[in-house]
Amino acid sequence: MMTKISVDLQGNYYNHWPYVIIRLNGIELFHQPVVETITLDFDVACNQKNLLEFEHYSKSFGENGVWDTDPSRNQDCFVQIKDIRFDDVSIDTIKHELTFISKWNERSDPEQIKNFSRIDNCNGLMNFNGVIGLEFDTPVYSWLIKEKFIKKQLLNDVVFNKSGNRKFDYEYILNQIDKIKQIIND
Repeated sequence: MMTKISVDLQGNYYNHWPYVIIRLNGIELFHQPVVETITLDFDVACNQKNLLEFEHYSKSFGENGVWDTDPSRNQDCFVQIKDIRFDDVSIDTIKHELTFISKWNERSDPEQIKNFSRIDNCNGLMNFNGVIGLEFDTPVYSWLIKEKFIKKQLLNDVVFNKSGNRKFDYEYILNQIDKIKQIIND
């Protein structure tokens, strides 16, 4: 199934622009420095289950005396995923849920390894060398509806409505989506 994936990235310069690799199911789509703000569009064949990965690499933490960060001057080389769109629909309400997994080398600071190896709810910020992975299913509209609305509604129902009367029933919504698909395909 062909899917249009659009990505907005913002690079922050310190010593160099951040280097990023974007992969879909292990296939490299982009491999360049992110200079200022860029928008990338990919028309790609997707599987039923997919993994979109963003890898920030080449940031130096003291290797050969070079630091690509200076907290005392509020300077840093990093990249931010500003948005991801699937067939022109933004992941806006789920972007904050992204998780960043840092990649360390043998000389990495043990305190940083302890505190920053996994950054949950990173909102697309990649300020170490590492990877953000986003798993998604096709058809993407069904996946987006489930991720953006149904899961949140189910969580709200569990947390706020202990009577068992939910505003939206997951199975009912999926059945309605299937009925709409059948009408469109007829």
